[in-house]
Order: sequence, then structure tokens, then C-alpha cells
Amino acid sequence: MAIRTDLIDGDRARSTLTPGHPVLELLGPGVSLAVARSNGADPTYAIAVPTAAGWSVELSAPPAGPDRAELAASAVHRAVDAVTLGRPGVSVHCWVSDHGPEIEHAVRAGLSDIPLVRERHLLQLRVPLPLSSSVTRGVTDIAVDTLRPGTTDEEDWVAVNAAAFAWHPEEANRTIDDLHSRMAQPWFDGDGLLVHRDPSGSIDAFNWTVPRLDADPPMGEIYVIGVHPDAHGRGLGRALTVAGLRHLHRRHRLEVGMLWAESDNEPARRLYASLGFTEHHRRTALVLGER
Repeated sequence: MAIRTDLIDGDRARSTLTPGHPVLELLGPGVSLAVARSNGADPTYAIAVPTAAGWSVELSAPPAGPDRAELAASAVHRAVDAVTLGRPGVSVHCWVSDHGPEIEHAVRAGLSDIPLVRERHLLQLRVPLPLSSSVTRGVTDIAVDTLRPGTTDEEDWVAVNAAAFAWHPEEANRTIDDLHSRMAQPWFDGDGLLVHRDPSGSIDAFNWTVPRLDADPPMGEIYVIGVHPDAHGRGLGRALTVAGLRHLHRRHRLEVGMLWAESDNEPARRLYASLGFTEHHRRTALVLGER
């Protein structure tokens, strides 16, 4: 077995990857993309994406084929090297659990020379739609609107998102450019970016929903939901969650609601459990330390 692993730039990747390849959506300014190849095997990609907290390394591996685990370990290690060598103190979240235990074990072993700070677990929670009346009884009735592009709503959204997720490694420092980039994605549905306004008309909470119609089964995702800390204690989080799920069911006739939650975000997990959400599966990231 002879594995060759190289770094390639975004332009070269765009010209070689097939349309719809999952790596394409992650390409952007500043990324590092490693590709591992061996004779008779489909390429395996690891992409390091800059985040507010440092770097996030994602793996894209073929579903089957020779040398699959070894290729994954080599690609991930090369991507991690690209963003850590010569950069003391940089934080890397390396997602290792998306392609089965064999690849996870190989990637973990391949990174054994880098100190592990902790593990991070991201839970996918699902709930049947429509929500039962027993869980929505007593939920605050609120007026919701949609975000108005090109207005001060955009600055409001960025400010609320930053305040609501000051603790979060990816969401804390989202910018107007990040918002515009997300709104330019093919999955964006403007009618699903629900907002709540304070008496002055400014946004103080939001629920960004996305219909995932190509998923199996089709489902409605609560992509990100946030409440400004100054608006806490008024039931807006629960009310917006319910409003978003109702929107996804009524507009798109979806029968499954879904969201991602950090495993250590206990208040959010209690809220979602009270609405009937249960864990479907989880992603694991290795948070790597300084060499």
C-alpha cells in the first residue's frame, strides 16, 4: 500500500471535484484541503476551515474501498499539520466520528502525537411533527416575523447571535459577511428565518429553520436559534422553537424536526427534551492542544 497525501488549493479542488461533492460547500477563503490517494482507491479529503475558535477539520471519505481507514488518517493528519505547525497555541476541533468506528479509530491513532485537550460531542436531536398538544400547552403566544435582507435586521441578527452564543466556538463571531454567505446557499429559505422583535422593532430573538427535503427521511432543521440575554426569562426560546417547528410542518409538510445541540448545554437539552426531542446520533470532535 502506497499512500500519497498532498495539500491542494480551493481552485484546484473546485476543478477536480464532481458537482454536489460535500467538500465543495466547505471551500472558502483560508481553508487548507488535504487529499490522500492510493492505487485503486477513491480519494479521501480532509478540510481545515478557519473558525472563531481556531480551526475545524472535517473528513470526506468514500463509503467503501481499499485502504479507507489509512487514507482517512493520513488526510486528517496532513490537514492538521497544515494549520498547527509553526502556529503555537492554535485550537483545532477535529471531527472523527462521521464515517464509522474503523475510521474513527484510525484517525485517533494517527493523531496520537498531538495532545488531546478534551472531546466535544454534538447531538442530533429529532422530534415527530406535528408536536403533540401536550407539549405545546402553555407555550407563550408570540408574534413572529421574517428577517428583512438589506435592512438593519442584518446588523440586529449579528448582534443577537453574538450575544446569545458568546460561549460558542463557531457562532460567537459571525459577521455580516457570514450571514450573506449562508443566505447565498441553495438551501436558504428566507421564509424560514423567523425573528421576534422588541417594542422598538429591533430583533431580540430568532429561529433560523431549513427544510432538508433531500434528507432520508425529509426533515425540518432548526439551524440556529438564539435569544439575546436581555430577553431571557420570557419564554422566547420555547415559543420560537414551537413556532419554527410549526412553520416547517405546515409549509413543507415535514414529519420530522431536527436540530443539533452541544452535549454540555444542559439548559437547551432540557428545553428540547420537554418538547419531545430525543437523541438520534452524535458527532465527536477531538479538541487538540499545542504540540
